[in-house]
Amino acid sequence: MDTLTRQAFAFLDAGMTDRAGDMFRQSIAADPANNAARLGLGIVLIRLGRYDEAVEQLGTVDPEDARFAEASAEAYARQGDHAAEVTALNDAITYHPAAPLALRLKHASALRRAGSFDEAEAVITVLLGIAARDVNLLYEHGMIAMDRGQYEQAADRFRSALALNPDLTEGWVNLCIAAKNSYQPDIAVEAGRRAVQIEPDMVLAHVALGNALRAADRRPE
Repeated sequence: MDTLTRQAFAFLDAGMTDRAGDMFRQSIAADPANNAARLGLGIVLIRLGRYDEAVEQLGTVDPEDARFAEASAEAYARQGDHAAEVTALNDAITYHPAAPLALRLKHASALRRAGSFDEAEAVITVLLGIAARDVNLLYEHGMIAMDRGQYEQAADRFRSALALNPDLTEGWVNLCIAAKNSYQPDIAVEAGRRAVQIEPDMVLAHVALGNALRAADRRPE
């Protein structure tokens, strides 16, 4: 990697996104085959919310490099194009010699968001066989059940994640929602209260708790 591109990544890591973008463009102008700079510019465009441009930039080369595929997947996810996100993550896993757990978890999440619940469940089941006590895997397992409308099962899965990380606010929020929808009002209210206690400024936590209290016929609260 040339010095200018390396410096651009340092600026990107420091949060100086516009400056990093300018430097990546300079690197590309000097060497159009500079794939590292093209990757960096794609990441810059994602951070700036210019997702269409990011997808175009990241697609200018096809180096069979997992980094490009994973960055493209993020751009597609921000666009809400989860089918394309799944395809990009499939490529990332194919190109990666030993796809890490985090990348495979992203793949499962993308499959869920794309509505491919059976495939998402299959991926997570395999990953849980590798890391049965991984909180992020357990949480995603709950989200799959939640999105399928299997609320009682989702509540059980969120409880498993929260047993390992009781400070996971999103876990309490989703346990609150799943318990309410599976007619477990006391559990829903307690989960909502825990979420609000951990993160008082999270609007979704207050909404979930309010809905749980209403469902429990505790309207004054």
